[in-house]
Amino acid sequence: MKTWTGYKGWSKHQHFGLRKEWLDLWLERPIDWEKKGALGNRQVESLKVWLRTTGLVDRQGLETPLALVFRERGSSWLEGWQILWVNTVFSFPTARWYVSTFHHGKWKIKDLQHALQEILPHHSPRTVYNSLLELVGLLEKTPIGKDLGQGEVLREKGRTGRTVTRKGLHYPSWAAIKRALQLLKKETSSDLIPFDDSLLLPWKIFASDRQYVMGEIAMSGETKIENKAIRLLF
Repeated sequence: MKTWTGYKGWSKHQHFGLRKEWLDLWLERPIDWEKKGALGNRQVESLKVWLRTTGLVDRQGLETPLALVFRERGSSWLEGWQILWVNTVFSFPTARWYVSTFHHGKWKIKDLQHALQEILPHHSPRTVYNSLLELVGLLEKTPIGKDLGQGEVLREKGRTGRTVTRKGLHYPSWAAIKRALQLLKKETSSDLIPFDDSLLLPWKIFASDRQYVMGEIAMSGETKIENKAIRLLF
């Protein structure tokens, strides 16, 4: 695994997190959403990048099969949000760092900022803060944060600042688990995925029950467990 300073794009969404209502706008008006919505210019640019980050459009700007299913089922499709989270963790370094560093618990945003600044000493405090604004905004304004247990954002009464509480999603869907394995295969250039803590294994991505995930993998018929590794058959 490369060092954290080797990753790029810590802050690439104009300091905005993705919002569920933005996704609704894009799903409902795929042609003229930029003109018909109430988004400002920077918010428009932010959503364009988020669509790539979450895997709803590809690098050429074309809709992916995932986007087509979202358009059929709507933005309340929680299994789809699980897959969006997987895509985000693999393509957005701030989300990768978050799931790799923090399991279950509660943290003040300023403490997350301090922890991120420590591993990115050559990045400006503004860049680090903006990257966290993007992540926290995603958690706060979409089902990923509360409904999927990846980080409920709350402002504590009588105190300044906000907190993020990660409870985890104990039972992620097979579709989301498989997506994580697909991206691991691409990232490692191998169909044999070792139980290596440095990798983005599905239970780390969701802070989920490892035994449950292993059971889903073992029963899928699309994988084999071999000597502390997962053999992918797809």
